[in-house]
Amino acid sequence: MGTVLPNLIVGPIALCLGILVFIFRARIRDWTVDSQGAMFGHKTAETAGRLQTPIWVGVAGIFIAAIGVLMIVGGIAVLLAAK
Repeated sequence: MGTVLPNLIVGPIALCLGILVFIFRARIRDWTVDSQGAMFGHKTAETAGRLQTPIWVGVAGIFIAAIGVLMIVGGIAVLLAAK
């Protein structure tokens, strides 16, 4: 019963963040490549950026959203089982 409240608070946050990551995946990818360019040089960042496509950022967003859904379902299941 002790994990119900954190699951019901963090779960919707994770769900919303996952959806936002999926929606803005191209911007997040471009921001990441630009940040790496500032740290490691633009040539290195462009080389790494070819491997970091927006598709993979979107996949990460889907996994974050799925974790949020699992947290919500787990919190509700424990809440219903306690009654």
